[in-house]
Amino acid sequence: MIRGKVEQTPKPTVVGPGKWIESIDSLIDWQRLARLVDWTERLVDNPPLNHSPVTLLKTFLIQQWFGFAAHELDHELEDRRSLRRFIGLQKGEQPPKNEDLIRFRRALDDSGIAGEVFAQLREQLVSADVIKDALGAGPAETDADPFTLATDVRMFRPPGWVSIEKSFLEHWHARRGDGELPVFRNDETDLAPEDIRPYLVVIRSRDNGESFRYEHFGSEVVRGNQANLVGVDVIRKAAANKANYGHEGVQSELLSVLRSAVKRARPVGMSSHMFNAAGNRCHIWALFAPVETLPADGEDQSCDGTALAGVVMISRIEPLFAVISSDSQQVFAKPDLAALSKFARPPGPPEWAELERKFLSYWDSRRGGRKSPYLRDIKLSDIPDLAPNLTLIRVLQPDIDFLYEFVGDQIEDGNEGKIEGGVIGKRIARNMKEYGHAGLQGDLAESFRSAVFGIAPSATSRHFVNAKNHVRQLWSLQAPLSNDDGEVAMLMGVMLVKPLSAN
Repeated sequence: MIRGKVEQTPKPTVVGPGKWIESIDSLIDWQRLARLVDWTERLVDNPPLNHSPVTLLKTFLIQQWFGFAAHELDHELEDRRSLRRFIGLQKGEQPPKNEDLIRFRRALDDSGIAGEVFAQLREQLVSADVIKDALGAGPAETDADPFTLATDVRMFRPPGWVSIEKSFLEHWHARRGDGELPVFRNDETDLAPEDIRPYLVVIRSRDNGESFRYEHFGSEVVRGNQANLVGVDVIRKAAANKANYGHEGVQSELLSVLRSAVKRARPVGMSSHMFNAAGNRCHIWALFAPVETLPADGEDQSCDGTALAGVVMISRIEPLFAVISSDSQQVFAKPDLAALSKFARPPGPPEWAELERKFLSYWDSRRGGRKSPYLRDIKLSDIPDLAPNLTLIRVLQPDIDFLYEFVGDQIEDGNEGKIEGGVIGKRIARNMKEYGHAGLQGDLAESFRSAVFGIAPSATSRHFVNAKNHVRQLWSLQAPLSNDDGEVAMLMGVMLVKPLSAN
């Protein structure tokens, strides 16, 4: 039973994780869901889960409903009391990490109960009039309704994806015959109907499912991802993400889908959030099914003949927080040079205004329509006049700390002490120990985080006591730079340090 309804609760068009999530919490009978998910603890290999299955379920729902990527989820759960209350964290208790969620989702997959769990959740939300039951109901594991690792995405599957999914499933089942895997020629004209070929992805399975390699990317998938991954090994890509960013990203979730499809010999789907290669926040829907392929002339004969054919749709989403109602609005617009005047830029002396103008103009010119430039787009030789005030700050994963890789002479002269090579987290810890507060580094860390998570320029200004105990005023403007995977890996910006009386 649902424990109660909020009478005439208005459905907000734009929400943050405040009263809305609290009202949702009061509408769901979590004990009823706990009876289904509690025993997944026994399915998880060592190490054991660090949180209860219900806490992990709630955390997973937050990630889905609000569209958080992995590193954003970690940050939001550490920072927002409303989300911590929702998942049941006590003061000082560490929240679940993305790795915990992946292991929990795999346990739901292996147990075969994910469909029932999310069907119950959907039923309660429909009964509470939070969502409309317009996208199809049943979670049943039938061939016509593929088991989905994140079945709750049926709350907000767009009509375009529903049509693509339906067309692919009809084609796969029509070729399946008497229960054996369907056999296709290894070319796109046979693997998918013409209307969905732009969304077709083919992944070659090797070594009895121990390796998966992207073999074909449809044109719409390339466009959505802003990169073609043909030839890339999925497992190696996930390992590279782990090494570089502290999490495996969407590749880990895709691996779960691929392995489950091979194991079950049937279609398996998923939905998640990701950043594409251009640094844009995206929603990804994917459905893969095992097939037998006839080797084409000249094809690598070491392939075991097993492949996974599927469809993928990648749709860009702008808001930091998304809602499951259909009338949601954008919260954060894509930054452009004209819009940059809207962010809170502290006033400063004329020389600061000129530094800011020159830097923003250069940064914007290198974006090429993306949210941020690639690292490879930047040439410091193009902006020699900014060098004395320039900063390059490395984003350290997975804890989102910051390393000063380059600091211009004007900044270090104003500080009267070495900055380059320092890590902000260590400086904050030292300040807390010696002075009882984070000081300037705390304010800078918040501004830097804003640039990373918002994928947009962030500015701050404050006075501080420098290394020689002289009072100074600092102005800072930092903007994101992305690596080839579209994740913010560096901040580039300008700073100006002046005696406090200068402005």
